[in-house]
Amino acid sequence: MTQICRFSGGFRGGGCSNALYITRKEAVKEQEHGVSTRNMPEEVTGARSYDEVRINVSSYISTCEEDEFARPQTCSRSIIKKNGIAPSVEMEQQQPVKKSPRKRLLSKRENRTHFRGIFSFDRPVETEQALRMVHECVERTPLKNVPALFAVHRDTANLHVHALFLPRDIEGKKIDLDWHEYREISDIWNEIYCREFGLDPQVFLSKKEEMRQYKRAVVEAKQNGSPLPERPARSRFPKRETLKERTEKEKWNRARDGDWIANKRFDRELKAIELEVKSQAAPFALLECRLEEVQRLTQRLIPRLC
Repeated sequence: MTQICRFSGGFRGGGCSNALYITRKEAVKEQEHGVSTRNMPEEVTGARSYDEVRINVSSYISTCEEDEFARPQTCSRSIIKKNGIAPSVEMEQQQPVKKSPRKRLLSKRENRTHFRGIFSFDRPVETEQALRMVHECVERTPLKNVPALFAVHRDTANLHVHALFLPRDIEGKKIDLDWHEYREISDIWNEIYCREFGLDPQVFLSKKEEMRQYKRAVVEAKQNGSPLPERPARSRFPKRETLKERTEKEKWNRARDGDWIANKRFDRELKAIELEVKSQAAPFALLECRLEEVQRLTQRLIPRLC
């Protein structure tokens, strides 16, 4: 059983590029019917063609990200899971776990600009049914009032739905998911999936608990210096060669996507303009600081002279 529901925080400022990537024509075979949105303005979704939908949605997400950049940074709660296990008091007192460069980047206290998710299917399913199941799952989570984009991909052996969520709901409230809520989303998806296809939901839950117990046993074995337990039998991730081929294919698809290329070119040009403006404004900023110093000095000396 390979129905999977995964959620993660996206890279800061990467929502626009990710929206263009998950809606690429090579993956979304049905185009207009393979893309769905939630809680987005009608002027964004009411487009005449698929290309216009992509541009409108990506532009809307880019605007929301720029608004998020302008907000003060928030110090949201930070819960670190060691080896996939919820932290305990004893684990929090230990030394911090070494993180990969990507996790170190995400752990910085910066305003998160979007969330990413993926819903996988292990059997044939119609696009309308897949989107209906995803919408039902989201409706039962804290993300139900958040602007979202869904794209149905049929470029692999199993159909899957990519999801992109903005960090604030329609009322402007910031979304902050802890590890309990991430786990609940996975359980909700398992319930809906098993109901639609007549499966036993306890199968997935038992495997999930088995993997949780295995990870706990691994932590205890490493602490006691004993041999590691045997890992439960599961379907593995693709081999390194397969992942390399997939990465090359994604690069090739992006190289052919004119909208994605134009977006990247626009970002580079905008950054170049910002750097040029900052370099030209630096002398004036220094002069302004000097004038402020002179003004403060004058305010201190005038009472003494009088």
